[in-house]
Amino acid sequence: MRVRNRKAFTLVELLTVVAIISLLISILLPALGRAREMARRAVCLSNLSQIAKGCIAYASGQNGSFPCWNQTRAGFWYMGVEWGWDGFSASNSLNNAPSLASPISNTRNLWMLVRQQSGDPKTFICPSDPDGREPFLPGDMTRVYDFQNRSQFSYSFQYQGPGVLATGSSVDDIRPGWNTNVRDDNRLVILADATPAMVAKNPTVTNPVDSATDDHSFQMVTAVAGDVLDQFRIALGNIRPTIRYDMPTAKGQYRVAQDTVQAVNSANHLREGQNIVRLDASGEFAANPWAGVYMDNIYTMQDPDCYSGTNLTANTQAANDAMLIGRMLGMYEGGPSPYAYTGVGMMQAWGAHSASKSRFPDSFLVP
Repeated sequence: MRVRNRKAFTLVELLTVVAIISLLISILLPALGRAREMARRAVCLSNLSQIAKGCIAYASGQNGSFPCWNQTRAGFWYMGVEWGWDGFSASNSLNNAPSLASPISNTRNLWMLVRQQSGDPKTFICPSDPDGREPFLPGDMTRVYDFQNRSQFSYSFQYQGPGVLATGSSVDDIRPGWNTNVRDDNRLVILADATPAMVAKNPTVTNPVDSATDDHSFQMVTAVAGDVLDQFRIALGNIRPTIRYDMPTAKGQYRVAQDTVQAVNSANHLREGQNIVRLDASGEFAANPWAGVYMDNIYTMQDPDCYSGTNLTANTQAANDAMLIGRMLGMYEGGPSPYAYTGVGMMQAWGAHSASKSRFPDSFLVP
């Protein structure tokens, strides 16, 4: 009886099969990665919506005001430690109640939701955040007053402190600031993915905060970094020549290179855009930061020079273009003397103009 030997695969056939499999993988992997990113964006938007709803619920028992420590000095400190935009500095740790006579971190305002069990620390981390780590879960939420660091907080929140009077010589000369109220314009963007204009330092936590004796030497802080801020300014400056206000449609017209847009987008979602949530808790993924009321740049403070008396009264193309530029670029872009574009300097400039908050809603989202 003859036994027929089965012929084995040749080397060429094996290599062909491997090549086909590799090709299929190369085709499918980007699609799978894209699907994964889309799912993360959905989770991120849900997080922001939950935080916004927590703020709205909080406001129902606070005469319509969002969570705010009601500080009496302008500016905001580093997350978990101190902020020194104006050179003012004081010692304050996570475990100490903040002094109202000092600037506090803007994130302390949102930690109030956690302290009152109206917010979950897990919702403050975007699944696409390259710096995101584990949520801050201390044993007793009521014994701490802030997040530890940037790795536990992926978003930017509307600045809730006071502004500085233009004629003031110190951070004590203040005017009402941006503390959000449910009666404000419901199109105001109050939450979004982390601002591209500020970066974090010391991205790891080396100790847990579990007692009132812990110091803050290990905490990661958030600060305006010169090189990042310069890139942001340059990108905004590149936008200026292309902006034009279309009076019939009341919309802005602009043509911006993709790499320029990436420089002014949050880093959370491949710099393709950012999730935003408005005061009415509605949200969406915005392809650029000009998502505020009347194309306001959500990460910058409006440039008050654009609201000169002439621009406010003259219904001309030049006046409308000027006001649109002031809203889209804001005051990180660089601006007029005598104001230095530090935090307090920007607030002094904003305090100099008489345009009302209700007439010109201003999103200024910070860590």
